[in-house]
Amino acid sequence: MALNFTIVVHVRHQFGAVDQDIGVFAGLEHSFPFDCPSVSSDHALLLFQSLGVGQEQTLETNGVPVFGGVPVTDVVRGVTAGVPPEFGVPNHGHQLLADSLGWVGNVLIINPGVLKSSGNVLRIASNGDLFVIDNVVVVYKTR
Repeated sequence: MALNFTIVVHVRHQFGAVDQDIGVFAGLEHSFPFDCPSVSSDHALLLFQSLGVGQEQTLETNGVPVFGGVPVTDVVRGVTAGVPPEFGVPNHGHQLLADSLGWVGNVLIINPGVLKSSGNVLRIASNGDLFVIDNVVVVYKTR
């Protein structure tokens, strides 16, 4: 079987109740539509980056929970600082998510039979925590 991929999110989306001006403000919940042309009914991979996740957050594909959700990042409790230039947001004076200062790469498995050729929806929800998601890609086998 051949592999294919689809890019679901290609810009930073910040979740939570307060907009910290880190990419697109998604609020407490956002759904992202995407297609997977010629997808097989096998497992698929969900790849993404996250920043500042203090507790596991809700992550679903087509209404089916993705095991692990948005996983907790390796946090440094109590560390706060202005946004350093290497985060691509120069000259910002607000604090960057008090729980974390580093991006984490995540690899999760989407269960067999969940993806469709078109009309898929990735739903991410915050329980009130502030966190950022970026570069979401689904890698899947084709028929």
